[in-house]
Amino acid sequence: MQAIEFKTILKKGIVSIPAEYSSEWEGKQIRVIILEDSNTDTLRETTISLFEQNKISLGTAREILGINQIQMQRLLSERDI
Repeated sequence: MQAIEFKTILKKGIVSIPAEYSSEWEGKQIRVIILEDSNTDTLRETTISLFEQNKISLGTAREILGINQIQMQRLLSERDI
């Protein structure tokens, strides 16, 4: 599975994909996960939940959270994961 991350503002229920990605993804079925950017705790818990459900990889979870491998291991260890 290939993943990209970008920030955007939801407008009238529409998520706009930046131009540098749109042609690559045009016509493909995609999965969209929306995470509010303003709440770090919610972002962390949602990301860990998605990882536990095997919906995202460990690397993707680290990228979303902006942490390195050791920090991710500690975070998972604190939750007995």
